[in-house]
Amino acid sequence: LKAVLGDGVGTIDLHSDAELQEVHCFLPVSGSYTYTYHANVQRWLCKEDSHDLEGIMTRDLLKQCAGCPEW
Repeated sequence: LKAVLGDGVGTIDLHSDAELQEVHCFLPVSGSYTYTYHANVQRWLCKEDSHDLEGIMTRDLLKQCAGCPEW
């Protein structure tokens, strides 16, 4: 999945690895991370420091986006 946020803003890239059951994510503000699903909390958590994928994506989007999208 690729989401282009606009000229000069950046792109969010998500890639899944079915064999390893991981999601690799690149965010323009926060950088690259790898996530695994934790069924006990029903969340994708970072392998490096256990932060939540949904939370970091929300923070990055709030920092990068303003106004309404141009569909």
